[in-house]
Amino acid sequence: MYKRVPMAEVLPKSPEFEAYMKWALESGIKINKVIYPVRFPPGYIGTMATERINPGDIIVSVPNSSLFTTKIAEKSDLNELFQKYDDFFDEDDPHYEDLILATYLIWEKSLGERSKWYHFISHQPKSETLQDWSIEELQQLQDPDTVYDAKQQMGFTLKLWGGWKKVMLKSKIFSPAMIEFPEFLWAYRLLSTRSFGKFCPYTTFAPMAEFLNHNNTCTYYYYGTTEVSSESAKRYVNFSNGEDHDDDMVFKKPINKITCKKLIELACPGGIKQDSEMYKLVIESESLDNEERKNDEEKDYGKPDSEVLRETNEKELSIIAGNETYEEGSEVYMSYGRYSNRMLLATYGFSLKDNIYNFARIKTSLDRFIIGEKAYEIRSLDNNKVYLFKLKSDTLCKELFRVVRVLNWTNNFPVNACFSPASIDLEMKVIEIILGVVNEQIDEFPTRLEEDLKIVENQLTLRHYFAMVYRIEIKKILHKQVKYLLAARNIFEIIRDGRSIDHAFEVFFRGMKEEEKNEICEAMRTYFRTFRIYHENN
Repeated sequence: MYKRVPMAEVLPKSPEFEAYMKWALESGIKINKVIYPVRFPPGYIGTMATERINPGDIIVSVPNSSLFTTKIAEKSDLNELFQKYDDFFDEDDPHYEDLILATYLIWEKSLGERSKWYHFISHQPKSETLQDWSIEELQQLQDPDTVYDAKQQMGFTLKLWGGWKKVMLKSKIFSPAMIEFPEFLWAYRLLSTRSFGKFCPYTTFAPMAEFLNHNNTCTYYYYGTTEVSSESAKRYVNFSNGEDHDDDMVFKKPINKITCKKLIELACPGGIKQDSEMYKLVIESESLDNEERKNDEEKDYGKPDSEVLRETNEKELSIIAGNETYEEGSEVYMSYGRYSNRMLLATYGFSLKDNIYNFARIKTSLDRFIIGEKAYEIRSLDNNKVYLFKLKSDTLCKELFRVVRVLNWTNNFPVNACFSPASIDLEMKVIEIILGVVNEQIDEFPTRLEEDLKIVENQLTLRHYFAMVYRIEIKKILHKQVKYLLAARNIFEIIRDGRSIDHAFEVFFRGMKEEEKNEICEAMRTYFRTFRIYHENN
């Protein structure tokens, strides 16, 4: 349940906003149980519940006739332009819908009050992202990779604008002011920050539905009739497994994907004969890789069935409360997607506390996971490639453990200990290596977590505040990983002394507060469940 925000301040509505509201209501748009604009601490604007909102309540509904879509753009006065320059406005281009709708936005904006969409367009802000931050503000992130990515994204936008500008100059339809970069950037960013697309027939703007801020809530949007699709209602109910849906970052050096078969080739550079017992590792590596490929294929990042998204005049785009309740006076949110703080900052310009989709990056070559001369061998065999591991706040990183385990496995350990936690001695070595890597990452930050927590208590600009939240949340994840790793190491030490797994857990957690105990147990649950299977069968 979302609680009342004590310091929230309802702001006066400007005459322009009142006119927008009047236009929206006359256009059949319905707004229920909420008020906007409201200032919430530490200073951003959002939407507040005026009475209790229960699961299933419709907060905003926009009829099909009031949706601003690529279909409308295609059938507008600009249709001839799109047809004439179809080599640029190419339907097979992944940016096609964005380019069509951005062009139409700029066109309708130029019409002023003559445009049907005047009130909607005049209230669309100039969105700010990391690309607008100063060098000093970007440094507050303490994340050079994210800064580099932001610069690359701006470069891509400039390149896209350059191609678009050439077409618009040829067409002679737009005035010089309409094709300058600030206008294109305004329209292009609106598409990234305020449009709906994945669960709509077309890329879509829904007037009055754009005022809800993002949170990891179950409140969702739905295009359809008043009978809500059960599948849509479940979209964010369980938050899946906390896996993010971020776009790929751009790094200075490309990130590689490591397969289990490749790991075996690196761990056993001389090869493994088919008639040896160790050949089981080759078979297991291929099986694990096939399972990984299958899981990737089953991930649904696409749209629902086209029939579900078929456009009809009876349908509406609605914002609907999921399985949560909003008290009167609470801020009302919706989910923009399963995004980490890096993605939220890059796209929307803000970051969240306790974001379940957030992660800390370990970006490294594989030789860092090996001690001794073998590190040089791995570096040479793997050409010093770079790999990325995502550490979460609530679990040990299975992928990182597997890589470190395989690279440090030798035939002195059981064969089944190569891919799975089956050997206490090997697992303790793996934990020590990962502990070293995580602690190195923590030490690389210019400030400590304790310092940051004091800084964020001060009155900060919004950009500085979101930068602080960003780096604090990453450091929290790394510190939690250290806590989980130390706990696992201590439990293994007790087991190695001849105690049972259950007794080791009992000894380690004795006297610990229940909340901390539950957190650590949950983070290690899958890891020790697997270890128990092998340990009890030996």
